[in-house]
This record gives sequence, C-alpha cells and structure tokens, in this order.
Amino acid sequence: MNVEVRYPLSPEEKSGPRENWSWLSGWVMLDCGDDEWQICVEDDRVAEEEDGEIWYPVCYRDSSEIRRPALSRIACYHPGGSKRIF
Repeated sequence: MNVEVRYPLSPEEKSGPRENWSWLSGWVMLDCGDDEWQICVEDDRVAEEEDGEIWYPVCYRDSSEIRRPALSRIACYHPGGSKRIF
C-alpha cells in the first residue's frame, strides 16, 4: 500500500521534533504488529547509490506517522449509485 510517512530530509530536520519532519512517499513492506509498520521511504531525496544500485531507507512507524496520500482518497461511483471513498 502506498503511504506518506514522516522522515527527515536533512540532519537539521532529524535533530528537530519528529512532528516537524517532512511527509515523504513510501510503501508498507510489513505489518509488524499492534500499530507498527515497516515502511520503505521511496523518495529520491533520501536514497543512496551503492555499486550502481539505488537504495531507499526503511523505517518503522506507528499510525501517527503514516498517512494515505491525498491523491489516493478518491470517490468511486458504482452502477446503482453507491459511492466509496478510498
């Protein structure tokens, strides 16, 4: 599932409060248990290159530091008039 996750973009941001960290794109790799997920932060600004390969950081976050991207919350209309928000 695609998500947005709080993750620091700079050393200065990392040393500040987590609630001020940037919201970056990522995806859920693993459900680790009660209110904890392993997230791959798939943003080129935090990626590293090693031996010609791009590596994205992985972090663990609870529900307060994960959200669905705004573009994923869309309305779908079905025949019969029902509407669902995703």
